[in-house]
Amino acid sequence: MMTSIPKPFNVASSVPAPPPLLGLPQSRDNGPTGSNRASKGPLAPNGLPVPIPSTITIPIPSNAPVFNNLPGPSNPPGPSIPPTQKDWDVLTKLPKSLLYDGQSNWFVFQCKFERYARLQDWSDAECADCLGWCLTGKAVDFYALLTEGRGTVPYAELMQRLQERFGARELTATAQGRFHVAHQEVG
Repeated sequence: MMTSIPKPFNVASSVPAPPPLLGLPQSRDNGPTGSNRASKGPLAPNGLPVPIPSTITIPIPSNAPVFNNLPGPSNPPGPSIPPTQKDWDVLTKLPKSLLYDGQSNWFVFQCKFERYARLQDWSDAECADCLGWCLTGKAVDFYALLTEGRGTVPYAELMQRLQERFGARELTATAQGRFHVAHQEVG
């Protein structure tokens, strides 16, 4: 099967003519008079061609409002304070075994985390930050719900809410087994 190459066409004939210039004399072809000249630009009332500048400069007063249409904050950010070595060490020196997934024993994790925080001399703000990095699985999902829409949540509140959620004293299977064998006393 052979495809044909499209035939060339006259580009000038496919481009619509410009609108007639208002107030200027027109010739038969709806263009400005003197259509036999090289330039088809506008003519002055005296019949001479008017030069068209390639750029137009518009003076703007110095007190005119300037609108920033660029995305992002309109105010440039202030100077950022680089993290200190202590701040960097807080995150880089977390033990890999200091993780809680929401299924293992909460009290064991809580004791390990608080002991490590005491050894590192962390403030409550540092404890709250690092706690988020130590959670995985269902625990980090619950942490995300606690902190959603809030800038910072106090460390004590985080620990209390996590303990309420994950700090059951007995395993779920044990509690269910005790429930199934429980009997209501007659009386």
